[in-house]
Amino acid sequence: MEFLRWLDHTAFAATLNQNVWVYPFVLTLHTIGMAIVVGIVMMISLRMFFGFPSQIPVLALERLVPLAWVGFLINFISGSLLFTPEASTVSLKLMFQLKILCIILGGIALWFMLGRAFRPQMAGAQPISPAGRAWALATMVFWIAAIVSGRMIAYIKIKGL
Repeated sequence: MEFLRWLDHTAFAATLNQNVWVYPFVLTLHTIGMAIVVGIVMMISLRMFFGFPSQIPVLALERLVPLAWVGFLINFISGSLLFTPEASTVSLKLMFQLKILCIILGGIALWFMLGRAFRPQMAGAQPISPAGRAWALATMVFWIAAIVSGRMIAYIKIKGL
């Protein structure tokens, strides 16, 4: 907890709190990173779960995974920066803890889903296994829950809850 209090009082935390441009810039980077990672994750998950669009082989989506990692890296860095000015208080919030848990569980579900998605037999229009569909659904649920809980952190702060 001492480390989190120290983060609250760093020069960067003060800059985020006091400079009218820095916080919106970092928040914009966080939004862009989220759009990249969640957009790609949802695209693959929707293809796995619903089989749509069937004319695109699941294996063809594998080339998007490195870009998703770039989005995740942008989000990790920008999220860490946004966390800095209020680390000691935000870390205690249920919505923040839920967000982090959903990101971890979403990552695990994604790992299992990708393990089923990018097999050579998925190069054609093969039906998705029930396990692959279940992991795709879990991936979508966890990433959507991470976004909602992240937005709730800001909403609760505004409402004073």
